[in-house]
Amino acid sequence: MDESAHDWRFVKLGRKLGWTSVALKTCKTLTGAILSLCWAKEHDMTLMVQDLTNPRLAQVPHVLLAAYAGTICGVESNAMQFYPEASSEFFKVHPGLYQRRNGVLDLSTLSGPGFGYAGVESLA
Repeated sequence: MDESAHDWRFVKLGRKLGWTSVALKTCKTLTGAILSLCWAKEHDMTLMVQDLTNPRLAQVPHVLLAAYAGTICGVESNAMQFYPEASSEFFKVHPGLYQRRNGVLDLSTLSGPGFGYAGVESLA
């Protein structure tokens, strides 16, 4: 399942219709993605975290969800491909989030509680 996975009830319906995997997207609703993730995991569905080109701070909850979800293929992240300059300020704080190296994003600058926004207040 793809676009319909923003609500766990749609994931439930998809499972009933024969879907075995779900693609989560934080850009629609982070809470919905988390609830869908929980329902899908409870019912042995495989997971993927896809994006609709999440730039700037939208990248943070997106990659964090993927880091802890137990996905089958990591995370799809393509904002830096389609419009890299949109996140150039945030690159200064979290360079690994906005530049792939050998297909991998570096989340090491994300730490502590919350959504990993620490450090970006200096950009204001």
